[in-house]
Amino acid sequence: MLCFEGFCEYAKISDPADNTARLCYDAAVQAAKDAGVPGWLFERGHPVLELFVYALALHWYDNRGFTPLVTLETLDEYSKRVLNGMLCSLRYLSEPEEG
Repeated sequence: MLCFEGFCEYAKISDPADNTARLCYDAAVQAAKDAGVPGWLFERGHPVLELFVYALALHWYDNRGFTPLVTLETLDEYSKRVLNGMLCSLRYLSEPEEG
Protein backbone atom coordinates (compact mmCIF):
# COMPACT_ATOMS: atom_id res chain seq x y z
CA MET A 1 0.00 0.00 0.00
CA LEU A 2 1.20 3.49 -0.84
CA CYS A 3 2.85 5.10 2.19
CA PHE A 4 5.90 7.14 3.17
CA GLU A 5 7.42 4.20 5.06
CA GLY A 6 7.11 2.09 1.90
CA PHE A 7 8.90 4.81 -0.05
CA CYS A 8 11.72 4.89 2.52
CA GLU A 9 12.11 1.13 2.21
CA TYR A 10 12.03 1.33 -1.61
CA ALA A 11 14.59 4.14 -1.64
CA LYS A 12 16.72 2.61 1.14
CA ILE A 13 16.38 5.78 3.21
CA SER A 14 17.43 4.88 6.74
CA ASP A 15 16.13 8.01 8.46
CA PRO A 16 12.33 8.30 8.14
CA ALA A 17 12.60 11.77 9.72
CA ASP A 18 14.43 12.98 6.59
CA ASN A 19 12.43 16.10 5.65
CA THR A 20 13.75 16.09 2.09
CA ALA A 21 12.54 12.53 1.57
CA ARG A 22 9.10 13.48 2.96
CA LEU A 23 8.96 16.51 0.67
CA CYS A 24 9.81 14.43 -2.41
CA TYR A 25 7.25 11.76 -1.47
CA ASP A 26 4.45 14.25 -0.78
CA ALA A 27 5.21 16.11 -4.02
CA ALA A 28 5.11 12.85 -6.02
CA VAL A 29 1.73 11.91 -4.52
CA GLN A 30 0.38 15.36 -5.37
CA ALA A 31 1.86 15.19 -8.88
CA ALA A 32 0.03 11.90 -9.49
CA LYS A 33 -3.25 13.45 -8.32
CA ASP A 34 -2.70 16.58 -10.40
CA ALA A 35 -1.93 14.45 -13.46
CA GLY A 36 -5.36 12.86 -13.31
CA VAL A 37 -4.82 9.56 -11.52
CA PRO A 38 -8.29 8.57 -10.27
CA GLY A 39 -8.87 9.03 -6.55
CA TRP A 40 -10.13 5.48 -6.06
CA LEU A 41 -6.63 4.19 -6.88
CA PHE A 42 -5.27 6.06 -3.85
CA GLU A 43 -8.04 4.65 -1.66
CA ARG A 44 -7.82 1.03 -2.83
CA GLY A 45 -4.16 0.93 -3.75
CA HIS A 46 -2.57 -0.28 -6.97
CA PRO A 47 0.97 -1.59 -7.54
CA VAL A 48 1.57 0.62 -10.60
CA LEU A 49 0.52 3.72 -8.65
CA GLU A 50 2.83 2.72 -5.82
CA LEU A 51 5.75 2.23 -8.19
CA PHE A 52 4.95 5.48 -10.03
CA VAL A 53 4.95 7.56 -6.84
CA TYR A 54 8.03 5.86 -5.40
CA ALA A 55 10.00 6.13 -8.66
CA LEU A 56 9.11 9.79 -9.15
CA ALA A 57 9.90 10.66 -5.53
CA LEU A 58 13.21 8.79 -5.69
CA HIS A 59 14.11 10.51 -8.96
CA TRP A 60 13.57 13.90 -7.32
CA TYR A 61 15.39 12.78 -4.14
CA ASP A 62 18.41 11.43 -6.05
CA ASN A 63 18.63 14.50 -8.29
CA ARG A 64 18.22 17.20 -5.65
CA GLY A 65 21.87 18.20 -6.00
CA PHE A 66 23.93 19.19 -8.98
CA THR A 67 23.89 16.79 -11.93
CA PRO A 68 25.84 17.47 -15.14
CA LEU A 69 23.47 18.68 -17.87
CA VAL A 70 24.20 15.86 -20.35
CA THR A 71 23.57 13.18 -17.71
CA LEU A 72 20.41 14.94 -16.56
CA GLU A 73 19.00 15.17 -20.10
CA THR A 74 19.63 11.47 -20.72
CA LEU A 75 18.12 10.44 -17.39
CA ASP A 76 15.17 12.75 -17.83
CA GLU A 77 14.25 11.42 -21.27
CA TYR A 78 14.30 7.83 -20.06
CA SER A 79 12.50 8.68 -16.84
CA LYS A 80 9.85 10.68 -18.69
CA ARG A 81 9.08 7.77 -21.01
CA VAL A 82 8.80 5.26 -18.19
CA LEU A 83 6.77 7.53 -15.90
CA ASN A 84 4.49 8.71 -18.72
CA GLY A 85 3.75 5.11 -19.65
CA MET A 86 2.80 4.30 -16.07
CA LEU A 87 0.73 7.46 -15.78
CA CYS A 88 -1.20 6.67 -18.97
CA SER A 89 -2.06 3.20 -17.73
CA LEU A 90 -3.19 4.57 -14.36
CA ARG A 91 -5.42 7.28 -15.85
CA TYR A 92 -7.47 4.83 -17.85
CA LEU A 93 -8.01 2.05 -15.35
CA SER A 94 -11.65 1.31 -14.69
CA GLU A 95 -12.79 1.08 -11.11
CA PRO A 96 -13.64 -2.54 -10.39
CA GLU A 97 -17.20 -3.19 -9.39
CA GLU A 98 -17.73 -4.46 -5.88
CA GLY A 99 -19.36 -7.77 -5.50
